[in-house]
Amino acid sequence: MNLRGVINIPSASLNSGTTYNILCGAAPAHQQIAITGFSFGGTFNAAATPGLLQFCTSASQGTSGTTFTPLPLVQQDTTTFQSTWIGTPSGAPSTIVALDSRVVNPQLSITELWGANDWYVIKGGGFFVVQFTPQQTTNYAGWFRILE
Repeated sequence: MNLRGVINIPSASLNSGTTYNILCGAAPAHQQIAITGFSFGGTFNAAATPGLLQFCTSASQGTSGTTFTPLPLVQQDTTTFQSTWIGTPSGAPSTIVALDSRVVNPQLSITELWGANDWYVIKGGGFFVVQFTPQQTTNYAGWFRILE
């Protein structure tokens, strides 16, 4: 693992009380992927109520979502990312198991960059899902850093 990248999650209006699979990743066979940090937040809203951001594993990636292509953190790096990433799939991932969660206030973004001992590692052929359940309907956006 030495290819560092970022996956940008574009701004989208998310409805209160609905759980969204905002990012679904699949590691290639025989190759681990690490999630090394993230930033996520919403737009200003006077009645802001925090939502729940969850990091999960799943048995599948889901289908027919918006394709996200990781951007290399080192712009001169021309190596192609092998992992695949989609957002808000119409066919949801199966057997989702939450690993950890964060409370996100839509008025404030949350940003975390983790050391190597805190990375979420996706085993070769495995799946990682980031779910978000807003309690306030507004626009949300963010990014996730990966190491491949």
